[in-house]
Amino acid sequence: MAETSSANGTLSSNTNAKTASKKCAICPSQKAIVVISLSLFIYLLLYLQPFGNYPKVIRKLLSIRHVNSNGTISPNIKGEVFLLILINSIPKTSSRRAVLRETWAGTAKTDTPGKSMNTKNSFNNNLQVFCVFLVGRSSNEKENTELEREAYINGDILRIDTSESYRNMIKKIWGGYRWASKIKPKYLMKVDDDIYLNIPHLITWIHKKSLPQKLYAGWVLHLGRIMRKPNNQWYVSYAQFHEHYYPDYCIGPFYLLSGDLIEKLIQVSLKRKMFNVEDAYLGVLMRDLKIRPLRINDLFVWDPSLGNSIPNWSNKQFRQVICLGERLDSKIIRLIHSKYQKIGFL
Repeated sequence: MAETSSANGTLSSNTNAKTASKKCAICPSQKAIVVISLSLFIYLLLYLQPFGNYPKVIRKLLSIRHVNSNGTISPNIKGEVFLLILINSIPKTSSRRAVLRETWAGTAKTDTPGKSMNTKNSFNNNLQVFCVFLVGRSSNEKENTELEREAYINGDILRIDTSESYRNMIKKIWGGYRWASKIKPKYLMKVDDDIYLNIPHLITWIHKKSLPQKLYAGWVLHLGRIMRKPNNQWYVSYAQFHEHYYPDYCIGPFYLLSGDLIEKLIQVSLKRKMFNVEDAYLGVLMRDLKIRPLRINDLFVWDPSLGNSIPNWSNKQFRQVICLGERLDSKIIRLIHSKYQKIGFL
């Protein structure tokens, strides 16, 4: 009787355990509800409040995939890159970056973060073109956390470990070059965020034109003056650069390099004292490498007052140029993009 009782007790316990297990199990429909609810919560969390307002633990969880231990942020770019476009920006101008993503940078609706939509050209539509915004660290912590949120969502921001300021811009730009040297693009273009770049036209021009193997092209300034007054924004001391004029160089709003020059420039910069006029300094290094700038002032059109005349441009004028700037506001950038959508980018 004792054995029978023990057996019955065991059987009863097993039955109760199975019943409890069934009660605890979540049916597929319940799982779906949980997943949908969680997804909705994350969506609201990401889009309906500033990133800086998230609890610290949430910010860390969301940032861990793209913020490095030293505070830098870098996009995840793989494969062979034909053209890498570094867009000089500052942390607080998120609205300007949004405009560029909606227009010529074309990154807003692509599956690959940072990859340009508008790469259709006459030669090879499978070329990888990436647009990456280059920024430094803000002194405003809220701006930094907002930028981390933006980087997490868009995947197209490169934050360098240097404070954002005009004086530090050259450090930021060269930090961008060092990162680009690891990507190994065939071509590298550096632009400011107040210009318009017709990417399809640029790619077509690169293929059609017989270009120097060591390419350094843009709007070339001849006999650029060196500012010697210490209170000038572009001040350079004689100790930094002792000549009376800069060598010919491509101005900073936009210039194009062949990718194999990046590492050479990094190496030669170790022997040449850095000064804070970023584009002129690059021109000095190019001369050290015995590379002359290719003057394409008719294709890369530079005029600080260009925004006033562009609304009156003809279709022919738009078709003739590749890059326009500088000081273009968001309204003008949208106007130019709308014009190209009507007449075609090529």
